[in-house]
Amino acid sequence: MQRLSTRFFAILSGYILLFLATVILTLSITRQQADDGVLINMAGRQRMLTQRMTKELFHYLISGEDQWLESHRNTRNVFHASLTALRDGGQIPLDLSMERYRSIPGALTPEILSALEAGTEKWERYRQEADSVLQSRRENRSSEPSRVSQNTELPDTAALNSLSSLSVSLLGDMNAAVVLMQEGNERKVASLITGQFIILGFILVYSLLVLVYIRRGISNPLQEVTDTAAILGRGALAEIQAENTRSDEIGQLRSSFIKLSRMLDHRMQLLMEMGNGQLKQEIQAEGPDDRFARALVQTRDSLSDLIYQVRNATENSRSAAGELSESASTVASGASEQAASLEQISSNLNEIRTRSRENTRSADKVAEASRDARQLVEQNTQMNNELIRNMAELEQSASDIQSITKTIDDISFQINLLALNANVEAARAGKYGKGFSVVAEEVRNLAARSTDAVAETRDLISRNNELTGSVKAGIENGNSVLVKVAQSTGDIHSRLDEVRRVLQNQDSQISEITDGIDQISAVTQSNTASAEELSAAADELNSLSRRLSELVEVFSI
Repeated sequence: MQRLSTRFFAILSGYILLFLATVILTLSITRQQADDGVLINMAGRQRMLTQRMTKELFHYLISGEDQWLESHRNTRNVFHASLTALRDGGQIPLDLSMERYRSIPGALTPEILSALEAGTEKWERYRQEADSVLQSRRENRSSEPSRVSQNTELPDTAALNSLSSLSVSLLGDMNAAVVLMQEGNERKVASLITGQFIILGFILVYSLLVLVYIRRGISNPLQEVTDTAAILGRGALAEIQAENTRSDEIGQLRSSFIKLSRMLDHRMQLLMEMGNGQLKQEIQAEGPDDRFARALVQTRDSLSDLIYQVRNATENSRSAAGELSESASTVASGASEQAASLEQISSNLNEIRTRSRENTRSADKVAEASRDARQLVEQNTQMNNELIRNMAELEQSASDIQSITKTIDDISFQINLLALNANVEAARAGKYGKGFSVVAEEVRNLAARSTDAVAETRDLISRNNELTGSVKAGIENGNSVLVKVAQSTGDIHSRLDEVRRVLQNQDSQISEITDGIDQISAVTQSNTASAEELSAAADELNSLSRRLSELVEVFSI
């Protein structure tokens, strides 16, 4: 059996392998690019060294200084070591002092090797001609030291031109090698991109295959298991397909559902047999943890005990039903006699209650008249109190008016004094104060008339206050009488209320007694009917007991 975890591990391993292939391809080409970078830089340096050693040689030939010769020889050594390493592989100097080296591979392609070999051939010719020129220079220095010291003797032009041509040709070969190396590096980058796209395509195709596998191999079977669970939930066990072609976890799950459906179907058959009265069937448990089987066994045993008890109770009820029927007949006869006596008592109480209600209605009418009279007295009392308050306010207003008239009288007196003073001053002024004297006299006359009017007003207010006091006293006396009348009316109304309450209580008590007798009568009639019904029910119970015995006999326990 191939487990789902194994399949998922295989899918994950495929993704890991594709990822490792991408990483290895990238690291390999990146490593090669790093070496190619060094090769391109060193090959490019060869072009510079070609020009440099030629210039150093010419400087030495022109100046004769030994430092140029030493520099030329060092440059030639670096160039030679670098060319050999570029062609054959090995250690290549990274600086002109030849102190640091790095290992590099040889020519990677036949084209680069061909360009480097062509450069090597020209380099050998260049070295030979350069050595020949230097040898000629040394011979000239030894034979004619004076002329050499004056730098007047140089190699022939043909040798120098040949060296220059070889230098240019060597520079071209090195440049061609650099171009070829650059093209090779670009091809590697292109191959890296192509390889990555190819691997990406493989990943996409692999992912599509994985999705198809998951859908067909996992999702669809899981959906089938889900549908089976839904069918179990609906209880439609007959719809579950019994075949199972898988052996993995999903197949095991489906097999478990199929086994569960068969077990449930068998248990349902057992329950149906129990419903038909078969309580002797054997129930097999699937294991020690089969609670369903234990519950069925317990249900079967409990039902058997119940049927046994029902049989016994049925026999007992049949014997008790006959006795109950005889007792019910006796109770019905006594209840009929009791109902006749209670009906006579109820008739007498109804007559007493009618008379009591007439007395209550008479008392209500008297109480209503007393209440109306009391309300009229209270209204008159309120009106008198309001009138007394108005009289008090009138007295207060009269008092305020007297204060005002006194103030006016004082003002008139002051005006009169001022008018006298004005006449005196006008007399002193002679003819110039004559007009002012006339005005002052007129003001004095007005003040005198105001004083007279104030005196008359004060007299009127005094007479009005006397009349108001007399009226107020009469109203207060009348109000006292009305208060006494209201108290008497209230006492009468209270006494009538007591009488009415007594009559109402009497009526309530009679009603309660009547209701009690009616209830007793109703209960008696109900007892009579119940006794008759009980007798009929006892007969029916006897019949049902026989029927129940017949039904219980269906169960085999």
